[in-house]
Amino acid sequence: MNEQQKHAIQSVINLYGRIWKSKLLNHWMNSKYPYSLSSVSGTLQQIRNELGPSWLSKFKV
Repeated sequence: MNEQQKHAIQSVINLYGRIWKSKLLNHWMNSKYPYSLSSVSGTLQQIRNELGPSWLSKFKV
């Protein structure tokens, strides 16, 4: 995971706190992001496309 991808994930964590994984999974499945994540939405989709949703369940902060 590169620095840009780490920054994007951290943005989601900062926005949602403890429920960040479920919120990110929902965004991934719907390809819709709130305005507050618009600057990192492309990177978040890139993570989904490269690593897949199963990666999210294994990822530890």
